[in-house]
Amino acid sequence: MNHPENYQQRFLRVMEYIQSNLEGDLSLDALADAACLSRFHFHRVFCAVMGETPAAVVARLRMTRAAGELVRTGIPIDAIADRAGHSSTRSFARALKASVGLTPTQLRRLGEDDGITPDRKDSEPMYPVEITTEAPRRLAAIRHHGSYESNGIAFETLSSACSSQQLWPYMKEMIGVYHDDPGLVAPEALKSHAGVVLSAGASFSAPLEEVALSGGRYAVLHYKGLYATFQAAFDYLFGHWLPDANEEPRDEAIFVAFRTNPRETAPEDNCADIYLPLK
Repeated sequence: MNHPENYQQRFLRVMEYIQSNLEGDLSLDALADAACLSRFHFHRVFCAVMGETPAAVVARLRMTRAAGELVRTGIPIDAIADRAGHSSTRSFARALKASVGLTPTQLRRLGEDDGITPDRKDSEPMYPVEITTEAPRRLAAIRHHGSYESNGIAFETLSSACSSQQLWPYMKEMIGVYHDDPGLVAPEALKSHAGVVLSAGASFSAPLEEVALSGGRYAVLHYKGLYATFQAAFDYLFGHWLPDANEEPRDEAIFVAFRTNPRETAPEDNCADIYLPLK
């Protein structure tokens, strides 16, 4: 039996369980049950494979969701704090500041300045876009079903799988592939992949699967800022740039190349390129 692969499958279930139960029972017993391991062995093996404790993963995913809600919604801050597992807005503010470098008020203000929240829809940001010709890309990827905002769970599993299969020397770009239109497909039914471009000669196994991105013409939107404000960039690309440029998209998935690591970069300095296939 290939034990690293087996544990990757187990921890994929655990990560999916965490993502779907961020407000539920995330005790060690519950997570160990999801992995089909004893409580004692679960914690030891999880830390070894994932490189951090289950509590750290839970805290980060809760903060990621909270940051998105602060930027994209008008949900009161105290309600978001409660959903993130904090009994007071003060402790929530400290945890959020430590996680993303900004306070709840600063995040909400950034969302308003970017025209994301409902009371600022009249303000449309603009982004630089260029047309390029791209070579095909081969990805090792983790499949995700659910809202695009929640596909961070797939990137967590991707990172673990790449570490276990010793793929770091072959890794080039981190890519998110988005197969559906969120305006037409229910959030729980959306399909996406979290992937990494590998150099020639790299091989991999489950839970990673191969995803091929065709080359050709692409409109590339260069984005800088909070990853939680991506929707404004997508809206600009489809609603403004595409009609004005008189271009026609190919019937292929849009993908995003992440240029910075959000764990090592200030939220407002994160960079990514959004690739729209063109005919």
